[in-house]
Amino acid sequence: MTAEHQAGPLAPDSPPATVRIAPAVAWVDIDPARDPGAPDTVVLARVPQGPPMVLSGSAAQIWRAVLTHELVRDVLAEVRDAVTDSPDDLDGLVLAFLGELQTAGLVVLTPCPSPA
Repeated sequence: MTAEHQAGPLAPDSPPATVRIAPAVAWVDIDPARDPGAPDTVVLARVPQGPPMVLSGSAAQIWRAVLTHELVRDVLAEVRDAVTDSPDDLDGLVLAFLGELQTAGLVVLTPCPSPA
């Protein structure tokens, strides 16, 4: 695992950060919106070393937000908009999950450059 995969989770009060899918990660999105009756699941893994990880429910929703947003703050906003009756610490929970994905080598989180 490279050094960029070993950093810990971000704190909710940290500056905005970018998120991207790590190299050599493959996934299959089983989205019931596209396949009625299918479980809401994403299966992903670093290839070829694996192991596969199965995300469902809100974890799958966070993964899909990562696929469509470069900034962590935009991922957080999408998840906040989608979750009803969200806990007060929703941002912290999402950031902790992103940190777990980074530790597993599935995403890379980096600080945004400071404005010049």
